[in-house]
Amino acid sequence: KLAAMNIDVDEAEHVNAPMLRACPVCVECRVVESIKPGSHELFVAEVLAVHCEERYLDEKGKIRWDDLDLL
Repeated sequence: KLAAMNIDVDEAEHVNAPMLRACPVCVECRVVESIKPGSHELFVAEVLAVHCEERYLDEKGKIRWDDLDLL
């Protein structure tokens, strides 16, 4: 579907999933538990890697979330 919509992706390093190139921050996670506390399903995950465009990192390598144009 991504190719049909002409969306550029990269392969993740730690999980079998695409990462959208247009996203300034991508987080690779592995689901470690799935819980159904009611009508919804809650996923507990372990963060394996975080990829961020350098322009959004401060001098300590932390993501400057306020600089991102989030919805």
